[in-house]
Amino acid sequence: MRKVDYRIVYLEVVIWHLEIADEGSCPTNWLMFNGNCYRFYDCMVEWTLAETECRVASPLAHLVSIHSDEENAFVHGMQGGQNDIWIGMNDRQNEGVGEWTDGSDNSYVNWLPGEPDNSCGLLCNGDCVEMQVDTSYSDKWNLEDCALEKRFICKQPSIKLPQ
Repeated sequence: MRKVDYRIVYLEVVIWHLEIADEGSCPTNWLMFNGNCYRFYDCMVEWTLAETECRVASPLAHLVSIHSDEENAFVHGMQGGQNDIWIGMNDRQNEGVGEWTDGSDNSYVNWLPGEPDNSCGLLCNGDCVEMQVDTSYSDKWNLEDCALEKRFICKQPSIKLPQ
């Protein structure tokens, strides 16, 4: 088992905080939108690994939660129009009840017509939500098998350091 030098971990957290500007801007490789920071990952992973990657990238990050048409359009615009992407909505804990991984309010939704329907079949785990990208329903959401590999976007609040 590898020993962890907690002094190094603390130093890394301090450096991470120092990378964030006093005005609440975002860390390197993250984009600001309405007081939150977003990062697009152009690698294909299953939904649970995407959420884990967000948490590893930043202790405050989760798969993206979306709360307005404007935010939905911003997220859709980040991904480059190539493949569907994972977002943080899921019904893994309570079938039929969409929840965001960051625990935020779920009153805004942008489902494809007929969704959520969990119709991916008996041999799949249709509990995770993707944003459609390359279809006629581009920017709409769809329940999908969590084991499929897709690109993803993480979101975290911007941080304003105390003066």
